[in-house]
Amino acid sequence: EIKECDWSSDVCSSDLDATTNLFILIIATGLIFQSFEVVGFYFQSEVLAKFVSICKAIQLAFSSIVKIYLVITERELIWFVLVVLFDQVTLAITLFIAYRYQNQPSFYRKFDPATAKILLKDSWPLILSSVVVMIYMRIDQVMIKGMLGVYKVGIYSVAVRLSEVWYFIPVLITTSLFPAILNAKKLGEDTYIRRLQSLYTVMVWMAITIAVPMTLLSNRVVVLLYGEAYREAGQVLMIHVWAGVFVFLGVASGKWFLSENLQILSFWRTFCGMMVNIILNFLLIPGYGIKGAAIATLASQVVACYLFDLFNSRTREMFYVKTRSLFLFTQIHKIKL
Repeated sequence: EIKECDWSSDVCSSDLDATTNLFILIIATGLIFQSFEVVGFYFQSEVLAKFVSICKAIQLAFSSIVKIYLVITERELIWFVLVVLFDQVTLAITLFIAYRYQNQPSFYRKFDPATAKILLKDSWPLILSSVVVMIYMRIDQVMIKGMLGVYKVGIYSVAVRLSEVWYFIPVLITTSLFPAILNAKKLGEDTYIRRLQSLYTVMVWMAITIAVPMTLLSNRVVVLLYGEAYREAGQVLMIHVWAGVFVFLGVASGKWFLSENLQILSFWRTFCGMMVNIILNFLLIPGYGIKGAAIATLASQVVACYLFDLFNSRTREMFYVKTRSLFLFTQIHKIKL
């Protein structure tokens, strides 16, 4: 049961803040268990990705059963927040079991302080990038809440959820194909670049294939899934979904940055995208509302995942490769991974 309260009341506001902080604490606790995903990286390096898939399938099955039960029994919101933590714990347990199933020794026996020091030294830009990404991906909703109120955040969140639901696709494809692309480096730089070109072109094609129907059917999709009250989200969706074209490119090129040991540039491109997003939100939200926030997101992704590469000599070639990928009809017949 939801309590009614006077929104001008400081007591009501403090209760909401305390509840929000509790939810944040529960979800943040799950970050501890994400460390077990290193096991998943180990399996990928050994071409044993099937174990990762099995673990995630088990985790998804348990999670789905729990969520269905909570919906049917109409449990309070905190139980759904706890499910987020439950998902992380379940995945960690299944990965650990799979790891020991391979007769691998304890993690602590594998720990080497010297190696850990080298990894931390090389990875700090990626750690900062992860922090920036968390801000980057949600700052628009925070700013909408401050400028337009909670109601508009709800409308905008629906559009964002439908737009970002596809973002797992480039991660899966890139994870599967990039080892082959790296091996091509042994065959020569031309082969390496050609395979990167093919990967980027596939990313662009897939993103546009998703974006076009979502643009044309945005209002119908929103109303069908969320009801007439959320129709306004359709106008946001038809803009926001096109950011996916550059997100797909960004995910693929992120692997290239890592393979070329350009983590610091990976951080700066993410930081530039965040700053563009914040500035444009300030400029566009007051005049264009939540559609302005969608435009800001699209522009920031263009800057971070595409235009940034033009302004550094070490990444300029990738800018040209991405540009050729955007001219789909001249590249699609050449795809060969």
